[in-house]
Amino acid sequence: MTWRLGRAPDLARELAGATMLVTGAAGGIGQAVCAELTRAGCSVVAADLDVGRLDGRGWQTLVLDVTDDDAVRREVEALGPLDGLVLSHGLTALGPALDQPMQQSTVFSTSTCAERSSWPGTPSRG
Repeated sequence: MTWRLGRAPDLARELAGATMLVTGAAGGIGQAVCAELTRAGCSVVAADLDVGRLDGRGWQTLVLDVTDDDAVRREVEALGPLDGLVLSHGLTALGPALDQPMQQSTVFSTSTCAERSSWPGTPSRG
C-alpha cells in the first residue's frame, strides 16, 4: 500500500478484507482504530490485557501481554496470516523516573517492543 503526500487514503478501498491486529485495543486510541478498521471492512483482532473493555464490539479479542516475547509469538502465530499490525499499546509512569525504577523499565520495555522481530505473520513489506 502506497500513500502519496497530500492524498488521503481511501481506507475502505485499500483495506477491505484485510485482517488486522491492533494492540492496546482497550484504550481510547486502540478502540478508535479498531472501529475505523471495521468501518473500512477489515477483520479486526483486538489485543489487550483488559479485553473485558472490548466485549460486545464485534471484534475478535485476544488477551496479550506485549512485553512477553514468547506469548506474543505463540498467540500471533495461532492467528494465522495477518495483513497488518497497529501498535497502539503503551504505558505511562507518573512521577520521577528515578523514584520508580521498575516502572521505568516496564515503560521502556512496552514502548520498544514494536521494534522486535517477534511479530510473526505480519507482512515484511515496509
